[in-house]
Amino acid sequence: MICNKMDNSDIDMSDRSVDWLFGVESLKTEKVLKKKALEKEYAGEKYFYDDYYTPYAVMRNIMEKIELQPEDVLYDLGSGYGRILFYALFVTKVGRCKGIELIPGRVKAALKAKDVLGLKDVDFVQGNVCEENFEDGTVFFMYNPFGRQTTKVVVNKLRNIAKRKKIKVISWGREITDFLNKQKDWLSAEQSIKSNDSGEVDIIVFESIADNVFGDYSSADKITEADGLLEQSI
Repeated sequence: MICNKMDNSDIDMSDRSVDWLFGVESLKTEKVLKKKALEKEYAGEKYFYDDYYTPYAVMRNIMEKIELQPEDVLYDLGSGYGRILFYALFVTKVGRCKGIELIPGRVKAALKAKDVLGLKDVDFVQGNVCEENFEDGTVFFMYNPFGRQTTKVVVNKLRNIAKRKKIKVISWGREITDFLNKQKDWLSAEQSIKSNDSGEVDIIVFESIADNVFGDYSSADKITEADGLLEQSI
């Protein structure tokens, strides 16, 4: 079991090496998942994994920029095998990490890795993110995880969370970032992060706008007005 925080500068950034260190069995699990069955059950969602996992070198860049604190709750919406959450726990001061993932086999593997590592400050939920509660989050990571309709629902839920407190939303991928860039009434792009050595910038850290925090969450008029703006952005 790993007991100590790792020095972010000393980690071997080979993805497979760090997966082995964390006990993440993504290759083994993906081989036994029945892709045709997934396609049939989750049509319209991005259930595939190989093209949408976050390399540890990219995680390193993200964590160095966002400076997670003990009061933060980090969510990975579409968490796969929990890799970014495990990494955050070992290299930052984050208080708690939570992942929501659609595919049961991946959640099972993430929970197994959690047990091997002996971690208590990370949780994984198997389910549709549209139906799950993530209102306790302060920082949210998304790597092009959803279809268009799910993206709409998730962004609306994030907007409602931002009515009560300041949040950060980290997006990677053209589709999700383009969608979030349209939410200018409540979300502001504050940082850009390199995703590879070529210097290409395609990871954006958004922060909710302070004026959007209403305090009185029960104000139906303000909520209805803000939700209407979301409809116009699609």
